[in-house]
Amino acid sequence: MNEKQFRNWRTSIAIILAMIFGVSITQGNLLLPVITIITATIIMIILKRRVTDVLVDERIQKISGKAAQKTLQLETIAMAAASIVLIALRDTLPQYTQTGYTLSYTTCGLLLVYSMFYKHMAKNED
Repeated sequence: MNEKQFRNWRTSIAIILAMIFGVSITQGNLLLPVITIITATIIMIILKRRVTDVLVDERIQKISGKAAQKTLQLETIAMAAASIVLIALRDTLPQYTQTGYTLSYTTCGLLLVYSMFYKHMAKNED
C-alpha cells in the first residue's frame, strides 16, 4: 500500500467514525463510540504497517517533538494561571471555584504524565 492509499483509507475511516459518533450520540448510545474508536484504532495500526512508503522522516519527528513540547509548555502555563485566578476569585465568583480546582489538578496530572513519559523515554534512549 502506498501513502496515497493510506491517506484515502484514513479519511474514509474518519468519515465513518464521525457518522457513527453523530448517530450514536443522538440516540444516547455511549458504548458504540467506544467500540468504534477501538476498532478504528486497530484498523489504522494494521493499515499503517502495510504502507511501504516512508510516512514520517526524522526531520518531521524532530519538528513534531518541538511543537508538542511548546504546546505542552503553553497549555500548562495557561491552565495553571487560569486555575490560580479562578481560585483567587472564590469570594467574588464562587461558582467557578470548582473549575479552578479541576484545572489545578489537571495541570498537576499533566505534568506527572509528562514526567513519567520523559523518564521512560530517557531510560530507553540509552
